[in-house]
Amino acid sequence: MSTDTTTHFSAPTDIVGAPAWFNTLRAASWQDYTLTPEPSRKEENWRFASLKKANNSAFGPASELQISLPETNDDFAAQFVFANDRLIAANNANLPDGVICLSLADALTEHSDLVEKHLFKSPTKLGSAKFAALHASQLTSGLFIYVPAGVVVEKPIEVNHWSGGANTSTFPHTLIVTEANSHVR
Repeated sequence: MSTDTTTHFSAPTDIVGAPAWFNTLRAASWQDYTLTPEPSRKEENWRFASLKKANNSAFGPASELQISLPETNDDFAAQFVFANDRLIAANNANLPDGVICLSLADALTEHSDLVEKHLFKSPTKLGSAKFAALHASQLTSGLFIYVPAGVVVEKPIEVNHWSGGANTSTFPHTLIVTEANSHVR
């Protein structure tokens, strides 16, 4: 069994202020990543892939990125802008009562139990267990949306993720939790 040992990614360090369960999840995901073999052409999802192009050894964490912010307007229930996994603008003032729409970092602090109940609980469709584990281990930013039962969010929620820089990687995650008879777009 071969595993990828050449990578510019490293074991995650604890995120100060994040709940212990989240830091534990990231550490366990790193362990899974290092122990899981690379995908092979014997797997149906990778049968026609050029596996040499799937090598991530040239990539590493993204550094800070400066961008011009898009204009905000009232056509959205909420707007979030991330640049290289860093939240740089947020506006969630137009949301109905009961709807939670926060950066993942804020949701981990303010709604830890709700995030823990749903984060990575559905089967992944990222193409391989190895890459899903890498994603979970490097996860530091993203968006959390919760819509209670029967609530309709009339306007869309807009999320922009900007990435830039040579050989940089970002791992944003959007977690959307909708209760019965709710609607969000």
